[in-house]
Amino acid sequence: MASRSSSVTFKTNYAISKRIEPFYKGGRVQMTQDGEYMFCACDNKVNVVDVATGTVVNCIEEDEEEEITSFALSKDDEILVTGSRSMLLKQWDWPENKCTRTWKAMHTASMASMAFDSSSTLLATGGCDSAIKVWDVPRQYCTHNLKGSTGVVHLVEFHPDTSKLQLFSSSMDNTIRVWDLKSSECVAQLENHYSSVTSLAFSPDNETLISSGRDKICTVWDLNKGEAKGTIPVYESIESVVMLPEQGDFSCLGVSKESLHFVTAGSKGILRVWDAASATCVHSQSLPCLPAACMDQEDGLQSLMHCVLVPMKSQIVTVNSERNICMYDAQTLELRKQFAGYNGEVLDVRFLGPRDSHVVVATNSPQLKVFELVTSNCQILHGHTDIVLALDVFRKGRLFASCAKDKSIRIWRMNDHGNVFCVAQGLGHTQGVGALSCSRMKENFVVTASKDNTMKVWSIPEYITAREPTAAPTTNPVPQPTAPPVTKPAPPPAAPPVTNPAPPPTAPAATTAATAATTTAATTAATTAATAATTTAATTAATAATTTAATTAATTAATAATTTAATTAATTAATTAATTAATAATTTAATTGTTAATTATTATKTSTAPDAKTAPSKNASSKSAKNVKITESPTTPEEPVALEATVTTTPHHKDVNSVAVSPNDKLIATASQDKTAKLWTSDNCEQLGTFVGHKRGVWCVQFSPVDRILATSSADGTVKLWSLQDFSCLKTFEGHEAPVLKIIFVSGGGQVLSSGADGLMKLWTINNNVCVKTFDAHDDKVLGLHANRRDNALVTGSADSRVLLWKVQPTQMPDLKTTIIIWLICFMFFFFFFTLYLVVLIKIR
Repeated sequence: MASRSSSVTFKTNYAISKRIEPFYKGGRVQMTQDGEYMFCACDNKVNVVDVATGTVVNCIEEDEEEEITSFALSKDDEILVTGSRSMLLKQWDWPENKCTRTWKAMHTASMASMAFDSSSTLLATGGCDSAIKVWDVPRQYCTHNLKGSTGVVHLVEFHPDTSKLQLFSSSMDNTIRVWDLKSSECVAQLENHYSSVTSLAFSPDNETLISSGRDKICTVWDLNKGEAKGTIPVYESIESVVMLPEQGDFSCLGVSKESLHFVTAGSKGILRVWDAASATCVHSQSLPCLPAACMDQEDGLQSLMHCVLVPMKSQIVTVNSERNICMYDAQTLELRKQFAGYNGEVLDVRFLGPRDSHVVVATNSPQLKVFELVTSNCQILHGHTDIVLALDVFRKGRLFASCAKDKSIRIWRMNDHGNVFCVAQGLGHTQGVGALSCSRMKENFVVTASKDNTMKVWSIPEYITAREPTAAPTTNPVPQPTAPPVTKPAPPPAAPPVTNPAPPPTAPAATTAATAATTTAATTAATTAATAATTTAATTAATAATTTAATTAATTAATAATTTAATTAATTAATTAATTAATAATTTAATTGTTAATTATTATKTSTAPDAKTAPSKNASSKSAKNVKITESPTTPEEPVALEATVTTTPHHKDVNSVAVSPNDKLIATASQDKTAKLWTSDNCEQLGTFVGHKRGVWCVQFSPVDRILATSSADGTVKLWSLQDFSCLKTFEGHEAPVLKIIFVSGGGQVLSSGADGLMKLWTINNNVCVKTFDAHDDKVLGLHANRRDNALVTGSADSRVLLWKVQPTQMPDLKTTIIIWLICFMFFFFFFTLYLVVLIKIR
């Protein structure tokens, strides 16, 4: 081990290269007019996100750490105003991240809503004290104090036409109030909703207003008359409504330019386009990535909470209840980009893709999140029905596995476009599956461990990993599994060729019809099969199909003739049946014969091809199907392939926290709460030995990539290295003051990285038992730790909702100038002390 690791360059430091952190926790999302930046509230700060890269470029943060309850961006994108629980308003120069002004809001309770007018000079604030205040921002004074609302004023909007000087508001009394700012009076109350009014949208001509509510209706208002023109039942709670602009081609959404159309976002989780004149839905967004159950449930995980239109980008931005931000093409409602605003507790992370270009993250959710590292674009993977607990990636990086509390495991595959599909699913555990590990050399099996104290080895069919899933590039694709291989079909059961079957005794008319149908069908099928191929399979298939179709049709006709009392009816039924039989028999036999002939010809060519490595013989069993050369890829979505467990065993008498597969796929290691780790064979799960020595439960186990060594980490705060030959403890690393949750080997097996429940990571060198570096970047336990295949980067995930990307920092060698300076300083010190020594020596003499 020492000689091998001595040639490896050991790492001394890692530095954070990218952060995937929560930047949005709820509330409204606002966009600049050009759609380049997005403003999101997150506790006591407003994050400014660059849409192109997904990075937070500015963080507008309150000094007092008071939660920001509302904020507004001016229409000219110059001014940002925030309001916090301290009842203070702050004006920001957001590009410079500088607070230019602070003043008291004069509300007696927190501000719940805020909006600028079209000229960016007036600001309206609605408070929880039922008051509405209007501010002249350039002149810095309050112009209006509007009273009369009931409860929290959660919605304020200025009329788009600044010459009218009108303000619209809504509060807990479900009424829309129209305020005349010239007289400071409420000039109208628009009453039609029976629940909270959630959104207002003005038509392009500013004469019509659309209001939405949680009472599952939208109301069309005539602003000139101050009355409702119509009520549109939308059958879902609506949180936001936007008006489609006049410019643009919206024909894909069923929009005609003659009438007014608007888009709603609500509890069903989809965008829908409505015609205001006819009160009908002309288009519903299709999101195949969502499970069917989510489409029908009210206030589910996919409910849309906010929606905003970006006309310059022709985009509609939505926010769902899981705080995922989606950007759709306004003309087609197709997904362009997606961001994960909040991750929750990160349970596991893995690099993904042939070049480690993506990261897959398991959070405290049934959905998996796949982040593209360059753009931060996030793909949400639906499939599991309960929290995903663990992940692992196969050797090539395209295929990975996940396990969850729903007692299942799933195999996922990334295609060339970066889209991920579920290709297989395994069911068999009786409780949640908490640990898994993929095979290392070949992508042919997965090992899982469950809360039911069992360990299972799942075999993965070769056709799942042998071909690439083909699909049009989409951001959230339909799960696209791989179809099973096409093998030479077994011939149907032999049936004696029947030219004139015996007629039923009670239907002479049916006898003639059946005979004619049989003769015609047999002749046609034989001719088609003979033309398509000369193989026995074609003839057998044609004969079997002909006989079966003719016999069935004859029996049906006889029964119909017998049952019907009238002779005419019997004759008609028999004639119709005969015609149907002839057509069905001819079509079925011809199709079956042609298919069988084509399949037989393809199988013959495959078996005789010189470049085919393996080919099944005529008597090959179903097990040899994996050797068939695959020539096609699936083009239609299918259900995931069902996996089967080949071996099941009970490894420990307590929960299994971790499993690992050796680099040669021959061994399996398990770690348990019973303070031990065990070694097993991978083919039949035969126990080889037990590693005893930890004082607390063992959380993680890993094989060395080069040596016959096993590493374990425990809740006793130690990391131990074990010999696979005699199961003895070789080394113990002590330094963590909390349970060590994850460990991995780096530097070609010469170093170990460990992460603990205290949020710390430590880098250990195996040869000298030295802790090279301690990394303190997370605020909570680090549950996910993974290194890329080039061994020059790390990804960590923590319960603090953050995913961090780390890059190896090369050892800095001092340049020539620095070296000369160091040597000069050393020489000066030497000369000084030597001179001092001589002076003292002279005085003594």
